[in-house]
Amino acid sequence: MTKTDLHKCFVEKLSQQLQEMTEATRNAISDVTNPEHKARSKYETFSLESSYLARGQSLRVEELRDSLAKLRAMPLKPFAYTDPIQVGAVVIVMDEQGEEAVYFISTAEGGVEITTEDGPANLITPASPIGKALMGKRAGDLFQLGNSTNLKTFSILFVE
Repeated sequence: MTKTDLHKCFVEKLSQQLQEMTEATRNAISDVTNPEHKARSKYETFSLESSYLARGQSLRVEELRDSLAKLRAMPLKPFAYTDPIQVGAVVIVMDEQGEEAVYFISTAEGGVEITTEDGPANLITPASPIGKALMGKRAGDLFQLGNSTNLKTFSILFVE
């Protein structure tokens, strides 16, 4: 799968999440404004709790919109094998057990995973632990993640 294909899949995934969160927010707002849920005493807090939920969900909708706009605008420049890893790179790494992982480094919305015909791919940011470890490295480099009791070594197989 090419970088352009991965980018398109992540945009579609975030668009789907945005639609779902927007619908959930509409439902929460509907609960808040529903006359049946109006508090009849100071002990009935359903409407108040629903308003907190609706507010939190609307903030998440705005975050998703912002992340989606940043992802759509992200340039997809090509990387040579020897180029240092930076935002926009697709990186394939292998751990000590021979398990491979694919990471797409973005400026927004890390932690999203998609499943491709080649297996899972993860959207990460430079601020994430794996993103910090990868930034500036090149194909062929090794890096470690974890703590003193659970330290893992990874090798960078490919950068696109």
